[in-house]
Amino acid sequence: MTTVLRILRHTDIVSGRPALKAYQERCEARPAFQKAMADHHRLFEASASTLTDRAGGIPRLPEDPACLGIVAGEAPHGLR
Repeated sequence: MTTVLRILRHTDIVSGRPALKAYQERCEARPAFQKAMADHHRLFEASASTLTDRAGGIPRLPEDPACLGIVAGEAPHGLR
């Protein structure tokens, strides 16, 4: 449930409801949530290091558009 509420962080839907905001904060403060987020971020950090140019530390994208989930002529999900 907390993940769904986190998706709304760019809106005032959750922040405008004190009880819902408090619920989200309690969920995010739980040790299990903290561990899950740390594990999740660790995967992205490992992936990011493989997408870095070793010479200068410049991020690069995979050359295959399929790696990005892009189908020819379509915008990535959420960018339409």
